[in-house]
Amino acid sequence: MNTNVRGIISGLLLGAVLLNPVSSYADEAKVDSSDENSRSGGYLKIGYGYKYEETPFHDKKDGGALFLSGRYQFENGIYIEASHGANELSIGNSVGYNFYNTEHWSFDLHGMQAHGSTEMGFGFNNGNSENSDIEILHMDGKYTRMLGLRTTGTYDQATIQFIFAPYSFNDEYDDGIFASAWIGRSWQLKNWELHALVGVTYRSEEINNYYYSTSDEIIAKNEPQLGPYQADGGFDVVTQVGVSYPVSKNVLFESYLRYTDVSDEVSQSPVMRAFSKIDGRAENVTEFGFLFSYVF
Repeated sequence: MNTNVRGIISGLLLGAVLLNPVSSYADEAKVDSSDENSRSGGYLKIGYGYKYEETPFHDKKDGGALFLSGRYQFENGIYIEASHGANELSIGNSVGYNFYNTEHWSFDLHGMQAHGSTEMGFGFNNGNSENSDIEILHMDGKYTRMLGLRTTGTYDQATIQFIFAPYSFNDEYDDGIFASAWIGRSWQLKNWELHALVGVTYRSEEINNYYYSTSDEIIAKNEPQLGPYQADGGFDVVTQVGVSYPVSKNVLFESYLRYTDVSDEVSQSPVMRAFSKIDGRAENVTEFGFLFSYVF
């Protein structure tokens, strides 16, 4: 990305952090007006329960799991978020600056994780006999954290969100783009709350190639099962349903089912197909869980 653009974005984020946390308004009338649409404050939800997860990215998980989600926004607009919960998108940790709000919409300068780290190992025979040595080739990728704009709309029990992030903090590649859009809705049925969500996530070819292309090292070994591969940009589609029930004032019972149709640019990569062949990993992500959560 152009150095001047990097400087402008970094300056905006730094300036947001340095704002006075007490008040930036000149008179009481403006404070009262802003309070109407203020997003200040937050919540924390910690849960424990059972999770089953099949995914192409790691071995199957089946057992006890900790769930954590929360958000806190300071009066100056700086916020921190953690999303590893049940009945919301599980999108990791993020930090940002909420710079404008209306009755239904909020607008943020948003920094988040666009892709997790990868640690992949492959075994290669150095000869044709069964007793040939096995060489392990490691392919590691760093976390990709990105900065962009996020807008969120809330109408009664429906929520809509859009993210466009063109700036990557991964110093091993540049000019990647991350974008997402999703809509969620909840319904009240006596004491039960039903949840449904559908969304789509886009990662550009720069991001996909960093994690899923076959490197020169693999090509040099002339391994037929891991031939040359360059990925394009691709879309993941996620659908999710769930329920929650208040056991007490602060305790919730929650259950959910989440399915992610992973982009063909990822699932058709020789890297991912090799893992599927070796240990039978799924091509897409299926996750189910139930838990008890305490809300602070």
